[in-house]
Amino acid sequence: MSLFDIKGWMRKEPAESREKDDRKFVYVGRMSDIPVGSGKVVVVMGRDVGLYNCAGTIKAIENLCPHNNRPIGTEEFDDQHVTCLWHGLRFAFDSGVCPEAEHYRVETYSVRMNGEEIWVSALPDDPVEERKTRVSRSH
Repeated sequence: MSLFDIKGWMRKEPAESREKDDRKFVYVGRMSDIPVGSGKVVVVMGRDVGLYNCAGTIKAIENLCPHNNRPIGTEEFDDQHVTCLWHGLRFAFDSGVCPEAEHYRVETYSVRMNGEEIWVSALPDDPVEERKTRVSRSH
């Protein structure tokens, strides 16, 4: 699917794959687009999101390193982390936190599968800015 495939972007998520949280999900491709052990960058709501096929499970994380605002890349990853190609910082797929420098965090995205179709949440799971606001209000 290209950026200019309007019908592809506008297609509706199948009702049977929706959960009770009412979040919107965007179709980003098929499993055959991302073989096991490989990654791919897609655009979700104007943001670059890295998709990683970890032993048959697709994981999604923001593709922008907060250390220097460069792409994290899709080459070096395992089942739990992706490693930024610029300086070797790792980011956890489940939390987005860098274990070597916990003040660095990237957005994580939920993934839903509908057969071979890959759907990614339109918005991050716990936006960094929203989290900062909640923390500052509690102090």
